[in-house]
Amino acid sequence: MRQGHRGARPAEKPAESLPVHPARKPVESLPVHPLKHGAAETASPDASHLGLIRLTIGIVVLTRAGFFLGSGMGIPIEWIGIAGAAALVLVRWIWLRRGPKDLITQTPWHIIVFAFGIYVIVYAFHQSGAVDAAADFLSRQIDGDRFAAIFWMGGWLTLLSVLMNNLPAVMIGTMSLTGMNLETEVMQSAYMANILGSDIGALLVPVGTLASLLWMFILRSHRIPITWGKYVKVAFAVVPVGLVVSLFTLYFWTGLFY
Repeated sequence: MRQGHRGARPAEKPAESLPVHPARKPVESLPVHPLKHGAAETASPDASHLGLIRLTIGIVVLTRAGFFLGSGMGIPIEWIGIAGAAALVLVRWIWLRRGPKDLITQTPWHIIVFAFGIYVIVYAFHQSGAVDAAADFLSRQIDGDRFAAIFWMGGWLTLLSVLMNNLPAVMIGTMSLTGMNLETEVMQSAYMANILGSDIGALLVPVGTLASLLWMFILRSHRIPITWGKYVKVAFAVVPVGLVVSLFTLYFWTGLFY
């Protein structure tokens, strides 16, 4: 009669009785950030959050439209901006039950200080006569030509945005245009090129727009690092082509009206 198997292992302890380390959590209970790889497959959009997104976008659009409509009616644009910001805070408070306290404690104040500093630079540019010198140089390069106005101003605003930021760049570009004494159609085309240069060309580096700095700050706070090298590598492959195509499109589009 055969005896029991040699080397037979003792009966294993039931899995449910094994102790679980308190620091360990089940994988399914860990939050998945929507920007991480594979999150799109596991996270499903919440209908309530989609409604909140639509509402906030609507408030932003109405606020931007209010700048144009209110300025024509004599309403100070700063009051329109304050009203729009207050509406966003109120919607957040009602919808998410979150007060404005964390807006103060979690605001990236170093970026706000940076934004204040670049406006000081604009004032210094204006007081030193650098804006007048730029206007004189650009007016000689443009010489009343619409094509030259579009590409010179688009390139000039791109350079300024990369060096300082697109917000002060627009102010310097606008002040330069007002001192050139250009014809109406050339002035309007150059001003629209200003917008393209400051909105598209500014994306070459993160410092070009406050929005880029803010979303990089948000990504870093969620431990999703994006280095300047990675950003610039992608930006230089996409932004110059988009800017040139946009400036050419502006030239042909304005040609239909002038």
